[in-house]
Amino acid sequence: MTTIEGKSVATLNQMKAYIRKVNPNVPSSVLNMIQYYISEGEIEGVRGDVAFAQSCLETGNFTFSGSAVTLSQNNFAGLGVTQLGMKGNSWATPQLGIRAQIQHLKAYATTSPLKQTCVDERYKYVVKGCAKYVEWLGIQENPTKNGWASGKDYGTKILKILDNILDCDGKQIKEKGVDIMKINVHAGHNFKVPGASGIFSETSEDRKVKDLVISKLKALGHTVYDCTDETSSTVQGNLAAIVAKCNAHAVDLDVSIHFNAATGAGHGVEICVYNMGSKSVPYAKKIATSIAELGFTKRHESDGGLIERNGLYVLRHTNSPALLIECCFCDSKTDAALYKAETMANAIVKGITGQTTSASTTTSNNTATSTTTTKEEKYMFNPVTCKVGDSNTSVLLLQEILKARGYYTGKLDRKFEKELMNAVNKYQIERMKQGKKIGNGKGDGVCGQDMWRDLIAI
Repeated sequence: MTTIEGKSVATLNQMKAYIRKVNPNVPSSVLNMIQYYISEGEIEGVRGDVAFAQSCLETGNFTFSGSAVTLSQNNFAGLGVTQLGMKGNSWATPQLGIRAQIQHLKAYATTSPLKQTCVDERYKYVVKGCAKYVEWLGIQENPTKNGWASGKDYGTKILKILDNILDCDGKQIKEKGVDIMKINVHAGHNFKVPGASGIFSETSEDRKVKDLVISKLKALGHTVYDCTDETSSTVQGNLAAIVAKCNAHAVDLDVSIHFNAATGAGHGVEICVYNMGSKSVPYAKKIATSIAELGFTKRHESDGGLIERNGLYVLRHTNSPALLIECCFCDSKTDAALYKAETMANAIVKGITGQTTSASTTTSNNTATSTTTTKEEKYMFNPVTCKVGDSNTSVLLLQEILKARGYYTGKLDRKFEKELMNAVNKYQIERMKQGKKIGNGKGDGVCGQDMWRDLIAI
């Protein structure tokens, strides 16, 4: 018998290899989210590989052929589908949908309380500890008839998929003739020691680009480590923390993402390298060329858009080949008119790998968002207006989203306190500068329906 509790036996690479094998057209968004099965499972003590195998069964290996749910619902286990024709529940992000599934599996497997806040109202209906084993998830096979699904041999079908996953080669492989790489990526500075500011904020935008670059590289099968520092309160501490994170991994390339500023006098892209003999130079030249193809001026044209900066702390102290991208000038009207986080990230990924990915869902030129639903589909939690003093699931969702985008660094505790209010206010002001009308036309620190629509396109 196979227990639901425990650590994932299958690796991330094995799961990706399996789904690519059985579904060659699997969306990049699916490949990117597989990591959450492992991370969310580890938090609750549930085998993430079992959860992933269950999702493969429920979604037809993410083809959603004959499935009661769709990809945009972020519901990969048929949660809420209690009878034929029901649409099932929806979540605002893939991570929340996977968290709900993991939490349900934990409820079936044990009577232990959740480590994280419950994200599905239906959790309370599960008979806790009624299905310790995967084989017992099928109602027909469950000794107490309290399993997950009514279909015959439901748990056995999950285990068959799991066996196929474990049979896959989890080694680093070549895809489409491209070497799979290990890459460190980080955004420069943090909100305690912020970077440049002009028409837009370097600290905000470098994090958006960083997140997109990481997600796109992972979707292409590369191993990526986020080495961004969000906690240090001094410049030196910030730099040292970034380097320590970078040097914790043996990688092919360290990528530092920044934006330039020159009181409106400069424009264009430049890539900083330690010297012209660095192993990072070929990547740097390709990145500069790729960004220039977006319309940005390539600075230092004679050197391929590169400049030697051997005094920069990150370039001087990282162990692996490193480069620092000054994407463009945040105080240049010319560059600001050209800049989009999505296309900038695409250009960087193309420069590093020669590969491209499909565009992620966006609400505007510069803000990447999580997957959204169509108008016919409803979120499990219909977000309500949130303000200081509130404590509910909508606040938790708000914390999740703003934390993912770098505006909020506090706890995910469902409590709307001053730190979250400041994050909301910062987001509102930044979005209004980009032409959005939210927060009653000012940064009021209240997340109303206008802000929810901007955040997750409900």
